[in-house]
Amino acid sequence: MKNDIDALLDSIFSNGKLRLNNAVRNTPEETGSAAEALQKNMDEIAALNENVRAELEKMDRQIQADGLSESANQKKKGYGEAPSSHSPAEVFETLEEQIGREIIGQDAFVRDVVRAFERPYFLGEENGSPAGVIVLCGKCGTGRRTALACLADALCNGGVWGCGEIIRLDLSLYPTVNEQKLFLQDLYTALQGKERILLFENTEQAAHAVLTMVGELVQKGKLELTSRYALQKGMLVDVGTALVPQAVKELSCKGKFLVFRTEKTEQSLASLFGTGFLRCVSTVCRTEAFAPQALEQLAKRELERISSQAQSRMKLTVDTTEDAVLQLAAAFQPNTGVPSITQAADRVYAAIGEYKLENRSAEQLTLAVENNEFVLRLPEDTLPVRTLLKTGYDGDMEDARAQLDAVVGLEEVKEFVLSLEESCRVNAMRRARGLKSSPVSMHMIFAGNPGTGKTTIARLVSRYLKAAGALSEGHLVEVSRGDLVGKYVGHTAPLTMQAVRSALGGVLFIDEAYSLCRGKDDTFGLEAIDTLVKAMEDHRENLVVILAGYSKEMGNFLQANSGLRSRFPNYIEFPDYTGEELTRIAQSIAASKGYRIDADCIDALTRYFTAVQAVEARTAGNGRLARNVVEDAILHQARRVLKETEPDLELLLPQDFAEKLGEME
Repeated sequence: MKNDIDALLDSIFSNGKLRLNNAVRNTPEETGSAAEALQKNMDEIAALNENVRAELEKMDRQIQADGLSESANQKKKGYGEAPSSHSPAEVFETLEEQIGREIIGQDAFVRDVVRAFERPYFLGEENGSPAGVIVLCGKCGTGRRTALACLADALCNGGVWGCGEIIRLDLSLYPTVNEQKLFLQDLYTALQGKERILLFENTEQAAHAVLTMVGELVQKGKLELTSRYALQKGMLVDVGTALVPQAVKELSCKGKFLVFRTEKTEQSLASLFGTGFLRCVSTVCRTEAFAPQALEQLAKRELERISSQAQSRMKLTVDTTEDAVLQLAAAFQPNTGVPSITQAADRVYAAIGEYKLENRSAEQLTLAVENNEFVLRLPEDTLPVRTLLKTGYDGDMEDARAQLDAVVGLEEVKEFVLSLEESCRVNAMRRARGLKSSPVSMHMIFAGNPGTGKTTIARLVSRYLKAAGALSEGHLVEVSRGDLVGKYVGHTAPLTMQAVRSALGGVLFIDEAYSLCRGKDDTFGLEAIDTLVKAMEDHRENLVVILAGYSKEMGNFLQANSGLRSRFPNYIEFPDYTGEELTRIAQSIAASKGYRIDADCIDALTRYFTAVQAVEARTAGNGRLARNVVEDAILHQARRVLKETEPDLELLLPQDFAEKLGEME
């Protein structure tokens, strides 16, 4: 196609020039015929121009269809629509209203965010400085990132910006000085991009050297590089002492908006970056705790969403009662934020979908509340939502309670776990009524001999707190000294923080915690404890730490580190099992392996376990003792049944336990 157009253009210019030159050489007698010839040439040129224009339009349509034009690429990459003719002032005038439709209950925050980004357009920008340094403070899930995304998209669609994307730097990826060069490479890439917003997150977890560089970028608008760097294949590379052309000496913020998202106050950023950082901050925008009315608005919006989805996808009309709105609003969890309401609504929608799959002809139902739980009211029946969901899903309080009830013994420990649930429920009720909630510290110490159920209870605690809304994930991460304490200087803190990050939203369970510190000279162990204590403070609303170990050793450990005791107000002593309890545990273990213990064995086993516990409970292993006895009996049963003609392969008889029980005779 391009060759055809080139030929047309060559024809135009060569023919036009040839005819015109000939016309100039004509004598006066030939003027009339020359004029006619010139007019004919001009007509030909006009026709050729029209053909060229048509061919160019055809080519442009083809390029657009293939997605090769700049505007098409922008749309593919999410850069928004082509720039409009609106001025920045006109776009900002309606921006607060646009974002307010997405962010409910944070009117002051939305207003401050819009003003922060409008300010440089209103007052003018300084060359070499960031367009703005903005701090977004507030709890997780209160709309900070959503507001930022809505603003960037709106400014792009309004033609103020050419790109509606946000580039994000997670500073927790650079916890030590070893990641300093990696950070510089990532920062260079971020600053070169066309995105106008550079978002910094998790500043508290970055290495001091990284924070120093970010602080310099904020205060000076540029970062001077102390080593020699050059570009190689688009990447910033440290070339050492080598002389290279076009070496990169500094990184400039290029007029970007530098945004910091934190759950702390702006003063905490000053402690990280220095007081000079705060002087450069143009605006601090804070989200507030959601008022009850705002939570009800959020819940109503989510119910409208799932009702619309049910109508469009399932052809099912879903009506909702006012009680359903209040019930969904009560599902709000402060440590998760708005996503907690969205997730609860999604579970309701999943239950509606399960009902529709089994009842294809259903056309209408009502989502209501009975006995403090969601139900689907049908013409012929009422179904609890939980019965339509997959069993054992995370957050099911009844399932967690059933598992706790199945644990043998430990009645005082169970009472403590139930008290945690009750505290979480009362705080949820207070929040639903607009009252101030005051969650208690849930960090714990589990002390007791081996095999007394410490790990089992820790796992149940994590599920319980998830179900009660105190934790966002509810998983258990089990670690020991080797997972937290490094082998060389500078290794311990990152190792400990790695374990903490993996446990966020759940429980960090440290077994044999007394081994963390082996005296005042154990500097690595003390560093692990210091790092852990700071992390507990930074993540106190979404992390529970449980220290476990033998009673005597844990007592010595807490005396050697007096500061720890005050941070773990919940000290739970796990008693040794009685002989009767170990017999019940043995029956449970046998059942889990597909066996049953003959009734004639029960009294003998109880006497055996009681005798062992009386003299060596600390070393015998408690629950592990019961497991060993059952596994030994299974081995003896295997030898016995091979000699029998029609054996009961599931039954464990007294002779299968004879060897163990004989030890006490």
